[in-house]
Parts: sequence; C-alpha cells; structure tokens
Amino acid sequence: MVVQKKEDDLLLCKESLDGFYKQKLPSSNRLRGFINDVMHLTESKSVLEIGCGPHYGLLPYFWTAKERIVIEPLMDKFVLLWDNEKKDLLDSIVTKKFSIGADVFLPELAGKIDGLVIVNNSLDHTPNWMFVLSNISSYSLPGCYLYIWTDIFHSLKPNVGHYNITPDINSFLRVIENLGYKILKYRTNKPLEREEIFCELTAVKQ
Repeated sequence: MVVQKKEDDLLLCKESLDGFYKQKLPSSNRLRGFINDVMHLTESKSVLEIGCGPHYGLLPYFWTAKERIVIEPLMDKFVLLWDNEKKDLLDSIVTKKFSIGADVFLPELAGKIDGLVIVNNSLDHTPNWMFVLSNISSYSLPGCYLYIWTDIFHSLKPNVGHYNITPDINSFLRVIENLGYKILKYRTNKPLEREEIFCELTAVKQ
C-alpha cells in the first residue's frame, strides 16, 4: 500500500477538511512553488496523483486540467469521514478514483496521462515503490511531467509504515532516468543535516 495512516491521522484530516479549500494555494512554500511552476502545463490535460490522502491532495489546485485522477488505497475508508456536502465537493474534483495500492497496475490508465503525475510524500510508504514508479511510467505519455517529493532514507530502522528506498540520491535519480524520464531539476539534503534524506524532483517523460 502506498499510504498507511493511523486513526489519529484520520481524525486530524477530518478536522482539516473545513479549512482546506479556503486556501488559494497550500501554506507550504515548496508546494506553492511547484504548483506555480506546472499549473500552465496541465491545462486541458490529465493529472494523476498517487497517495493523495483524504482530501485529494493537490488535485483541487489543478482546476484547469481536463481530468483529475487519483490512486489512493485508503479512499474507501476516507469516504466514511465525509458528510454529504464535503462528499459532493470532493467528488466534483476528481474524474476517476481508484481505491487500490499504486503498486497494482491499472491497464485502463496505460498511456492515458499526458499532463502530470504527482507523488507527494507517499512513495516511501510502500516496500513496492519500484512497482509504483514502473506503473507511473506506463501510464505517462511522452511530454508528461512527473513531480516527486519523498524521503528516500529514514534510518536503519524506519518508523512503522515507512520504508527506506536508498541512501544514495544518484541511485534514485538513475532509476527515474531508466524509466524513460529526463530530470529537469532536483534537490536533496546532506545526510548530516537531518536524520532523513529526501529528494524533490521534477522530470518529463521522453
């Protein structure tokens, strides 16, 4: 599964739903910069988000996209948190939703995403992260953008629900390139700056 959340997280998410759509852009400088960079690239195109959480993650901000698709393994459970008003609002945002792990290949999405795939803070929530990336590559048409933010290394003993990908940023970037992407930009941190090593990247399918 790409996203695993505790019961406390579900309650917190429920409380945050009321204020979520009052924001024109997310409070995070990182996410504001990303959205500003790619918004114009997704107009009238398909956007897919992997592991979006209970309120469709970043998809609501891509309101000019032709399609907004989500793969979220806990979606069926998240629906139980919504009242009818929020359910109607959130359902109006998404064209298609799949309550399944992103490591499971969905043939109906093969070659269908022409705008953007978002994987924001979810890739390290599954030991099958390589299958997730392989599926994303199969879904993406040439010219489709890919945005990833993830911790690639936590510690020798990651927290429950998190998995180490690699402590070597270059190895991770090579995986992305080998799946047919050109990396446009990326950033990471020095291992001594924090316990985790993260990677944020934007790439385009060749």
